Amino acid sequence: MREGKPSYTAAWVAALRGLAPASNGPDAPDPVARDLVPQPYAFTFELVERFPSLWSRVQDVAARYSAYHFNHVSLRTRAIDDAVLDAVASGARQVVVLGAGLDSRAWRLPSLREAVVFEVDHPATQAYKREKIGERPSFAREVRFVSVDFERDALEQRLREAGHDAAQRSVFIWEGVTMYLLPEAVERTLSVLEQLAARGSTLCVTYGQRYKRGPGAQAVRWLVRRSGEPFRALYTPETMGQLLQRHGFDVLADEGLREWVRRYLDTETRGSFERLARAVKV
Repeated sequence: MREGKPSYTAAWVAALRGLAPASNGPDAPDPVARDLVPQPYAFTFELVERFPSLWSRVQDVAARYSAYHFNHVSLRTRAIDDAVLDAVASGARQVVVLGAGLDSRAWRLPSLREAVVFEVDHPATQAYKREKIGERPSFAREVRFVSVDFERDALEQRLREAGHDAAQRSVFIWEGVTMYLLPEAVERTLSVLEQLAARGSTLCVTYGQRYKRGPGAQAVRWLVRRSGEPFRALYTPETMGQLLQRHGFDVLADEGLREWVRRYLDTETRGSFERLARAVKV
């Protein structure tokens, strides 16, 4: 964790989300990302605005030659957005973003107007984000920042202090986090969610796949190791499903890039290193 700055992965994800290829279907760009990312990412946005046609061609080539792995972050974001909007439409009025990073859902999803959004993250990333977001109004009824170090602090206590109501349905977003935690920290967090999630609450959790050995997965592993944020906890769909079930969640869907490309871009591709499990508290 870099003092006074977001983590490298938080910056990468926000930049990729903000630069998403709108021409490639409904994975529309994140209009807030440009205001959140540090340099040199912000400079990239300036170049894209200056040369939009060139950027569009670069995106098309990158999508094809990467088997749509280039689109992974934006498609993952869209898949989680859809799950969140479904949960809110079904009555969830609390949205808890675990390891929020530079997430911008509270500032870009009008459907959250009746929801309280709890942004949970490390104090260093959170301080940076609060400064960057400034006075920008959110669509959410309220945004509450909850500072937590997942490997040291009591998540349950921090959320309760922030006003989270365990008797009301919530939607928990755990996006792009679990692979960077120790397995014990993942288990510990799920134990807390088991207590905090009212029956019918939704959990959207992404995870890195164990035994995924393709060149794309190896490239991602190399990149995160170089950033000083190595992967620690990896799962198979079966082991993740068993883990969630032990903590009171039934998996409704477990998807990855192949399913997202088919749904949102109406084409086919191979699978990816990261998957998304959508589960409901029973």
